[in-house]
Formats: sequence, structure tokens, C-alpha cells
Amino acid sequence: MRKVLLALAIVALIAMPAMASVQNVKVSGDIDATYVIRDNFDFAGNSQSVAISQTRLRVDSDLTDKVAATIGLINERAWGANTVSSSDIDLNLAYVTMKEMLYSPLTVTVGRQNFAFGNSLVIDSAGTNNSAPADSGLKGIAEDLTKQTAQDAVRLTFDYNPLTIDVLYSKIDQGSVDLEKFSDNTDLYGMNATYQFNDEKSSLVEGYFWVKNAKDKIYVPGVRGSMNVLDGWNLQAEVAAQLGEITLAQGKTDREAYVAQVLSNYSLPFEKTKKYEPVFGLAYTMYSGDKNPAGSGSGDDKYNAWDPMYENQAGGKIYNSLFNATNCQILGATLSLVPMEDVKAQLYYDNLSLMKEVAAFALVQPDGRSATPAQDMERDLGDEVGLVLTYDYTEDVQFGARAGVFFPGSNYSDGADENATQLIVNTKVAF
Repeated sequence: MRKVLLALAIVALIAMPAMASVQNVKVSGDIDATYVIRDNFDFAGNSQSVAISQTRLRVDSDLTDKVAATIGLINERAWGANTVSSSDIDLNLAYVTMKEMLYSPLTVTVGRQNFAFGNSLVIDSAGTNNSAPADSGLKGIAEDLTKQTAQDAVRLTFDYNPLTIDVLYSKIDQGSVDLEKFSDNTDLYGMNATYQFNDEKSSLVEGYFWVKNAKDKIYVPGVRGSMNVLDGWNLQAEVAAQLGEITLAQGKTDREAYVAQVLSNYSLPFEKTKKYEPVFGLAYTMYSGDKNPAGSGSGDDKYNAWDPMYENQAGGKIYNSLFNATNCQILGATLSLVPMEDVKAQLYYDNLSLMKEVAAFALVQPDGRSATPAQDMERDLGDEVGLVLTYDYTEDVQFGARAGVFFPGSNYSDGADENATQLIVNTKVAF
């Protein structure tokens, strides 16, 4: 209770001088109540049934025409939980935006902020999105559903329309603050350049170079393209590499990993179905793998397993909370439509398979349980089908439901091969 009063006091202190010193103040937020039922996420009979609340409060203030500040608070908790983290109100956002800094094309954003580049295949402030930060009340419960997705960063945006260049430095993990010990820090820095062609196909080209500076540095060059091939048909492709070194059991090894993705979305042109706004999508994603990711006894001269970096894709899907984005390929199809006014529906199917056969491919459990797959795995990981529904009751109130089934492949032995299922329903109110 003391923490709640302290948080309210902070908001009050921010608001009090606003009348005299700022041009405009906007207070917004949302309350999301969600009920989660998950069965067999370890493929062995364990189940989960939990209600969670996620509450966010945000204050945006324009200090001048060129300077603005944003503060956001968040609480995530399971209903009835009595742990310290579940009662915390955490600082989710805290950044300053300065437009035309030094000269007109430059905007500087400093502090705890959200960011995303491209389709979030490589870089997104959400990080590897099947885990929650330690101070979230969803830690060990339903980590992939967390909304605590901001990072402490400095972002420089150069707007040379139609060219936009972003330069970013983000502190992912401070580690030790001892001046003599800094090798346990994790930093992300690099740049992303996007060029939007002024043509009828809305063509776009994006290039980037990122560095993940941790125990071992990872260098990530990549490129993405997007264009409307035909009226209603958008096609995108992205490819990136990971270079550098990695420390394995036998010592330093050169890293050489790859990711590739192709996305296709087509608005079906049939006159009889036009009112339902149907869109058919296909997606193929490949994360390279290594036969022996632990490195012990490996005779390979290159390490080929993709580091998940800070991707943010497939949120809410079962396989996203089960597996890390490495050593697999995913072929997916979606059909989205508007069956009635204010209602949106999406059907999806995904097939997952290993790129390289490995001794084991561990599960990542959102409820903290572990699961061990069969040894000497084959390439078949499994298939997932699901349905997502959203209903906009009003402009401020939305109801949602998500149901899915994951069918584990031949890699999982008897007793650890049950279908994983989930049902998630939620009510969200925004103000």
C-alpha cells in the first residue's frame, strides 16, 4: 500500500508544476484483465489456470514545442498473489524527446523507452519475448504476456525524408557496477536506415548493423525489403547474419549464423467476400542451427546457432512460449477477416521443424516447469492451429479471446507428447 501511495504522490508532484511550466499534459493508460488456461505446456500433463491484471498509467507533457517528457507506470500481477513483485508498481517508461536537436532533422530520445525496427525479427525493446523481467508479477506465471517491454536507451533519429536513419544505444543489463568489473554488462548498439521510395508500389528498403556486446560480441548486418507487388498484395523479405566469436567448452569459436524471413499478405479481391475484408497471409522464417550448440567435443570450425537477440514475433502463440527462436524453421498461414461490425477474427496454422538435428531441444516454460524432450531428435517439432477474436465494444473497451492447440512432433516420447492447449480471454479498457 505504501508503494501505491508513493506512486500516486509521484504522479501528483509531476502534475502540480505542469500548470505553470508546460504547454500541454496528457494522462492516459489502460487496464487489462486476462484469464489464462494452459494445459500440457510441458507435454506431460501439467496445467495452469490463472487470472492476471496489467495496469498502466502514462503521463505525456509538452514542455515546449520541441521538448517533451513521458513517464509510465505499470503493475502486472496474478489475482490473489502475495509476492513482492506482484504488488510492485514499476517504472515502465521514463524518457525525454528533443526535436530539432542541434539541427532540424535530428530528434533525440533519452531514457526508458519502447523501440522496434522492421518486423521485430532482430531488434525490439521487448527483448526475447517469451520471458518477463524479474520485477514483473508475471515472472514464472505467464511471462510471454508481459507488457514490461521498454529498455533504457539513447536514440538519435535523423529524418531526411524519404530516408530515415536511427542510431541507438541500449543498456540491456548493467551487471556489476564495480568500476573494476564491467565484463558482465550487456549492451546493444547500432544503426538502422530506412528508405521509402515514392512510387506506386510503396517500395521500402531497410538496412541495419547491430552489435550485441556481452561476454562475446555479436555483429549483426541485415537488410529488409517491402513492396506492393499487386493491388492488395504486399511482399516482404529480410535476411541477417551473426558474426563474431563465441566461447564454448573447447574455447573460442567463430560465429556464423543466419536468419531469413519472407512474408506475403494478400487482400482477397472477390466481390462476394469484400465486405468481410479477408486477408490471406503466408510466412516463412528460418533460424540457423548447430548440431552441437553446447560445443563440447564439436569438430566444427564455425558456430551456426542463431542467437535470438531481441526478437518480438509470434506473441501469444503456444510455440513462442515453448521454444526459443533458434535452430528452427517456421512455415505459417493466416486468414483474417471481419465477420461482423467491430469483430475481427484470425485463423492461423504454423509448422515447426528443426534446421539441424540435435541431442535435445529444451522447452522454455512460462510457468517455470522444465521438460526434457527425447534424445537424438528428428526434425519434426510440431504444428499449431489457433483462432484469435477481438470485439471493439466501444472506442475504449475491447474484448478478446485466443484459443490454440500445439501438436508435438515425433521428437517427444510417450508420456511427454501430449498436445499443448491454451485459452486466453481478456477485457481491456483504455483511457
